[in-house]
Amino acid sequence: MNETQSNESRRKTKDNRKDLSCKIRPILRLMKLFGEYYGDISMDEEVQSDSSFFSRFYCGMVLIGQWFLVVQASTSLFFEGLREMKTFYFLLIFTIWYVQCAAFTTICLINLPKRQAKSSRFRRFFDSLLSTTSDFNEKMVHKVYLVSTVACAFAFFNTILLFMLDFYENVSVARFRPWNGLIAFRWIHLTFSGFGALAWGLACTLFYVSCEFLVQIFDNLAKNISTDGPNVSNIRSLRLEHGKLCETVTLADRVFSPLILLTVILDIPLMCINFHQLVRSPFSSKESIISIANVSYWCIGLTVKLAVVMWSGVKVNEKVSYACDLAI
Repeated sequence: MNETQSNESRRKTKDNRKDLSCKIRPILRLMKLFGEYYGDISMDEEVQSDSSFFSRFYCGMVLIGQWFLVVQASTSLFFEGLREMKTFYFLLIFTIWYVQCAAFTTICLINLPKRQAKSSRFRRFFDSLLSTTSDFNEKMVHKVYLVSTVACAFAFFNTILLFMLDFYENVSVARFRPWNGLIAFRWIHLTFSGFGALAWGLACTLFYVSCEFLVQIFDNLAKNISTDGPNVSNIRSLRLEHGKLCETVTLADRVFSPLILLTVILDIPLMCINFHQLVRSPFSSKESIISIANVSYWCIGLTVKLAVVMWSGVKVNEKVSYACDLAI
């Protein structure tokens, strides 16, 4: 009898792992495609960590390319940024943005992939989600695809705007000294700018989806409390369940807190500088339509991204507090 129950429990855990991995796999596949993740995307505990040389080499090249953009922007800022305020703001925006993109990729490559020595932070968070008794809503699959599509669309249109700035307006980080507009540096800049925009969007997409999972498990706990009623016989088990879910939130915090910190401390200055540039560049001035469209696009993108990230975090915090009050 015990063996039958044990087999049933293992089968249920395996099914839950498969179900949850199917919901999060599209994001991990995109992150692996664009150099933010290497290794197994199925989250199967029986699969060993990926030791593929090509996968690690590819991620390393993407990371080096993104940090090279930081060098490009910062050196251009040093050589020509102080000559004119307009140039200073332009190069400062790109320097901050490339630092954020490269840092996002670095953090993802440290926190997400599974290693041979020990589980990654993200893997521990994923396993903790599986230990909950929650059944995840099938609508999450549609949310994952929708948010991933929005992130990829943002990166695509951002890259198109950078192409138009470079080839139509002759404005690019690689056109300033010491790069002097050499075609090789310009193509490196445009290529890895696309990778950077995707790093920016996909990491925040993974955070948003993870927050939705956390909200759902606390909603299920609140539903169980409301259905059963907090009587003496089950109050202890409810508190234990709440404590277990809070441990899952703690694991999520260890994965995503560096990304949230970077988002807050770098996005707010970027928003302020872009808004300043937008206000100081009316359509009647010498500014081109492409430049104004680029600044407007960034203002909207930064605002939406910061709002979604903060809103997702607040939702999780509210659910934790609400479930705690019900359990007490």
